[in-house]
Amino acid sequence: MKKLLLFLLLMTVKLTGKAQIKEPDCILPIEIFPEFKGGMKALQLFLKKNIKYPNGAGCVRGKVYVEFIVEKNGKITHPTILKSLSEECDAEALRVVKLMPKWIPGRRFKSSRFKFTLPIKFEIAE
Repeated sequence: MKKLLLFLLLMTVKLTGKAQIKEPDCILPIEIFPEFKGGMKALQLFLKKNIKYPNGAGCVRGKVYVEFIVEKNGKITHPTILKSLSEECDAEALRVVKLMPKWIPGRRFKSSRFKFTLPIKFEIAE
C-alpha cells in the first residue's frame, strides 16, 4: 500500500512539473518569404513598364505563370513556364523575369533558396 501511495505521489509531482513549463514571450518567424525590392506595388510597376505586348500574339489575353528560384543572394534563376498562354507571350514573360533586379532573399532560420510563382497578365491596352 505504501508503494502505491508513493507511486501516485511521484506521478502527481511529475504531472504538475510538466504543467508549469512556461511558453516563450516572443516567437520569431521561422520563414520569411522573398520579396521584390519595394514590395508588390514596385513589382507591378516593373512589370507594367517592361512588358511589351508581343506582335503576332493573335489578340491573346490572359496570364502566363512563370516559376523561378530566388537564390540566397536574391538573384533570380531557372525561370520556367508553368502555364502557357502563347509562344510569344511566354517568351516575353521569360524575358521580363530575366530582367528583374535582385530580390530581398527569403529565410528559413538563415538565407535560403525559395521557389516563387509569378502570374504575368497580358491584355490589350485600349
